Amino acid sequence: MDGAELEIKFAVSEPRLFDIIIADPQLLLMAKHKKPITQNYEALYYDTPDFALRKAGISYRIRKEGADWIATFKSDSGSSGSLFSREEWNEKVSGPEASRKPFDGTFAGERMVKKTGNQRLQLLFSTNFSRTTLQLETSSGAMIEIALDRGTIWSGSGTAQISELEIELKKGKTSQLLELAAWIAPKWNLLPENRSKYVRGIELLEFGSTSEGISSHDISVTLTAIPTLTSLVDHCAADMFRAQAFLLADGASPKSIRELRIQCRRLRSVLRFFQSQFKKDEWDLQVDQLRRWGTLLGTIRDIDVLHKAWHSFVSRFNPVTIFSEHWPTNIAERRYLLAEDVIQLLNRGELTKFLFEMQAWIYRRQEEWSAGGEGNDISGFIQKGLIQATKSLKADIDSINAFSSIERFHRLRIKIKRVRYVQESVMRFSPFRADNYIDTLILAQTAIGKIHDAYQIKYLLDQVETGNLDENFLLEKELFVSWRSRMITDRIFGLLKILGNLRKESKNHLRSLNSLRVGKWSKSAHDSDPHEPGK
Repeated sequence: MDGAELEIKFAVSEPRLFDIIIADPQLLLMAKHKKPITQNYEALYYDTPDFALRKAGISYRIRKEGADWIATFKSDSGSSGSLFSREEWNEKVSGPEASRKPFDGTFAGERMVKKTGNQRLQLLFSTNFSRTTLQLETSSGAMIEIALDRGTIWSGSGTAQISELEIELKKGKTSQLLELAAWIAPKWNLLPENRSKYVRGIELLEFGSTSEGISSHDISVTLTAIPTLTSLVDHCAADMFRAQAFLLADGASPKSIRELRIQCRRLRSVLRFFQSQFKKDEWDLQVDQLRRWGTLLGTIRDIDVLHKAWHSFVSRFNPVTIFSEHWPTNIAERRYLLAEDVIQLLNRGELTKFLFEMQAWIYRRQEEWSAGGEGNDISGFIQKGLIQATKSLKADIDSINAFSSIERFHRLRIKIKRVRYVQESVMRFSPFRADNYIDTLILAQTAIGKIHDAYQIKYLLDQVETGNLDENFLLEKELFVSWRSRMITDRIFGLLKILGNLRKESKNHLRSLNSLRVGKWSKSAHDSDPHEPGK
């Protein structure tokens, strides 16, 4: 194996930025004022007719670099989001014709034969791009290559433009690469590119093909059987990056606002779960940032809840009264302004900067553990923490009844969400599967959420009222609030049954957690082949 590459990609949406970035004085200072190097590349990607390599998390390409042709075998080794980590083998070949022979006698060759058998390798798509590179040395001593790629991906189904910036760690620590990414993102308002050229080429094939043999999921997202704090947080950050891209692509719709808010809360729950492992002031700084984003998104989410409830009310009672228009207009205007603020913050790279800084902080902590001989496997900590959290949740459920206050139900919902988000995050690791438990947590969270939404309607209405209120509006408001309040009583008794099921599932989950033998991992796809992506 030639080595494992670790890199971060950014999409460059404005062509003018290429010249600005490569001439930046601060970058040139890190490059010791060496001149950038530009080279043209032509690459061809191959797979079997049934995409055997793709399904195994492997890419195979032959690329022309100057006068040479280089065959490259890449096997994903645990990438997530924009942080690409891949094992790579390179062999010089005579031309662009695909063959397994260059890798004979190597692990890469054995793996290719195992996955493809005697099937022929066929051309999938090609890329043609120019790459301008600078070799940087950061103030912390890391050696990092910055590369600006411009060109095209070609397939029989169409084309896609290549316009991206990559930073690849050549020497140093992962935290140093992440620190540079956090500096780059807001400097040029860049957002992460979560898709490799290979994945974007596959997407072109998918859009033009009805083949069921291709999955639309990025092979850079791979499950692992050994939990580490960095792998947990990396996956949470990757989910936030994808939610950010979704929000920007669809203009901050209610669905995308809700999704980014959920991912923000998930990451916050994971950090809370590991709070004891960090210095308080450092932990507070990270969680306060997440809380700030949660508040921004939560304000918009509340307006969406109010808007949806109002339309439901109007559709039911429209024959009874004529509804006011001035305050729904106020709602729409307020939401638009709040959503625009969020979009601007995201486009400036502020959330991206924070996430990279947060990941760098996590990696520094794990580097400290490794240096101190503590090890990185946190399975024992996870097991103990989940047992404690499940016991605490069960105790709260045991003490609640139909006459408990709305605030008490709301606090229970918060605890349910925290347990759920942590459990879902660690479910990436095979011994911690808990599908039935998760389903029951979601049912309880949803049921209490509907009660809480109905309860806070009056508060939300008060936030959007103007000074010009007529009697018709006040009557509508009273009817609306009364209608929503009645739902609380109707739903609480149904909730008690759901909580009873959650109590039962919590007991079963506790038995499963107590029976786990940490270190004795259950059978998974990784047991037979440590490089195979999780199923």
